[in-house]
Amino acid sequence: MPAVEIEKLNTQVRLVAEKFGTPREFIVALRSLFESYADLTYRVATMRRPSVILPEYHLSPVILRLLEKELGKYCEENPLSSLDVIDLLWKEPRREPRLLASALLGKIPLSHSEKVIERMLRWSAMTEEYTLAETLVANGSLKLRTEASEQWLEIIQNWLNSRSAVENSLGLNSLIPLIQDRGFVNLPQVFTMFTPYLKKVDPKLMSILQSVIENLARRSPYETVFVLKQILSGSQDPNLYRLLRRCLGVLPEESRLSLRDALAKNPPS
Repeated sequence: MPAVEIEKLNTQVRLVAEKFGTPREFIVALRSLFESYADLTYRVATMRRPSVILPEYHLSPVILRLLEKELGKYCEENPLSSLDVIDLLWKEPRREPRLLASALLGKIPLSHSEKVIERMLRWSAMTEEYTLAETLVANGSLKLRTEASEQWLEIIQNWLNSRSAVENSLGLNSLIPLIQDRGFVNLPQVFTMFTPYLKKVDPKLMSILQSVIENLARRSPYETVFVLKQILSGSQDPNLYRLLRRCLGVLPEESRLSLRDALAKNPPS
């Protein structure tokens, strides 16, 4: 992308942020900023990542970070009008405005958490791009996750217990930021919430389940393998077998060999 001069960029970001109170003008100014820093050569020279569906500006991450920092205070002070702008950002046809929307959603105060949750549910249902859905939940749940963790765990459990496939996916995705947070120590509860989905693996949830297992394996490999081996010993589900084979690569050698041995001893019938 074009070289970013941080002083100039800071000024441009402040000018765009000043229009936050007039949503349509803000969106026009934001598009102009993004277009001025877009990497037009990226799309020609680089193969498209298979996980990415939406077109992109291919911006430097620093641009979104500065915007998130500058606009975050508006979201905290004026949550209702900010939600109107966030809704417009999510309607934009490119990936970066939606990433910004998800980040700003996580700045909305807890007093409006119902509106945040409603958007996470609705947008997740509309999002075909898995990595964007994962980022939406990680960013959008920030306030709930850090300031009302018990309430957040109850919400996740309700989603996991739901008959709705969208809510099930959202619940599983919501576990990932908790696992990644080293300050979150209640991993046993995460295992309890997660393992019912391994008793009979839904092929439609395979990618999300893999991501949860891989994050658990990075955080606590021995406990993860112990739980997986317990489930495997009582299962003949070929989808579980395929899922665990996919996850072997993220484990340290001793844990990987232990799980591989268990897979060899418990092949699906």
